Amino acid sequence: MFGGPGIGGAAALMVTALLVGCSSDAGGTVALPSLTSTPARTSTTTSGSPTPSANPKAEVEAAVRAYFDAFDLATRTGVVDTYLERTTPKCTCRSLATLVRDEYRVAPLIGAGVELKRVSVDTVAPVQATATVTYRTKPYSQSRPEGTRLVDGATVGSFLRLELTSGTWLVADEDILSRTAT
Repeated sequence: MFGGPGIGGAAALMVTALLVGCSSDAGGTVALPSLTSTPARTSTTTSGSPTPSANPKAEVEAAVRAYFDAFDLATRTGVVDTYLERTTPKCTCRSLATLVRDEYRVAPLIGAGVELKRVSVDTVAPVQATATVTYRTKPYSQSRPEGTRLVDGATVGSFLRLELTSGTWLVADEDILSRTAT
């Protein structure tokens, strides 16, 4: 998994954590899809209550795809702003942004990325939703002063909780259900 002199277990754990993302499971991994989706928006009435949409499941699915697009962009480029915009302020996944920024300060993650394979919207309530996803994290390398790190890809299954915030569905939490090295 890791190569080069001086690369110890702590570094391996840090790189694995880099692609863990938003998870209450310390061993989780998160993957990202394409960069073409945008978050779904729901209009609000003058009272501030969400107005039911014609297809709420489609809105939630679009939000999940936008989250993974932003996660992919962050791991490929080190730019985390869009990723942060797709998550609630309390989502544990926000620690990924710090890890990505820190890693890119050292050196780029060559080949890193996430590919969303499957989305299933499980539930949609007025301000909360859940979805189950499968994605693939891509293998990558990073040239560091102490040697080159090589990180395997993985296929990941996870459960997402979303919240409707100011008319936009945002990822509020992610639980990793399974992870298999690829």
